[in-house]
Amino acid sequence: MDCKVCSTETEVQFNISKKLVPICDKCSTAIFLQQSKFYAASKSIFDLPKTYKTAPPRHPEIAAEILNFLNEKLGKVKRYSSEDVPDVFLQHISARVEEGHTLRKMKAVVHLKHKEWTKNNRMKQYLRPATLFNKEKFNTYVLEVPEDFNPDNSQAQRTIIRELTNYGIRGVCNKDTDKLAKKLMETGYNKKTFLNTYLIEKI
Repeated sequence: MDCKVCSTETEVQFNISKKLVPICDKCSTAIFLQQSKFYAASKSIFDLPKTYKTAPPRHPEIAAEILNFLNEKLGKVKRYSSEDVPDVFLQHISARVEEGHTLRKMKAVVHLKHKEWTKNNRMKQYLRPATLFNKEKFNTYVLEVPEDFNPDNSQAQRTIIRELTNYGIRGVCNKDTDKLAKKLMETGYNKKTFLNTYLIEKI
């Protein structure tokens, strides 16, 4: 028999489209390599097994500190080390760190939600990492953190903001609040929405 590709004599036959076709060793190897190249070109990195993909960064030390802070708030004895953080909690917290949220900011969210929910039997059950550090929920909680313990502000700024908030509770805006607001601006604080509540002449 002659090879269907190069006419070289061969005894090898391949089943192609339900027909036995004679193809020599040399041509069959060339066809195999060509098909392999086509297959490889059609694949992307997303088709590779998960073991070949880069694992997302993990932050077990931060996760352990956050979980211990939450347990302390809840009066739980359990304490975590960076080696024994449950993977499901580690994934949530590490993802928030990778988004740029700091340890202090995450603690501020825990503190805020504990303060809001701890006396509410229905909401108390949600004081858990899966709820607090869920992507959509966490970004909402961050926006709710009051200025007087927002970790993005310095200690000096939070002290002034606390004083202004005390005036705000009474609905006061006078020379005293104006003076404090200007002092706050001198520290570099520039959130107009907050400042305009206490300034006599708006920004």
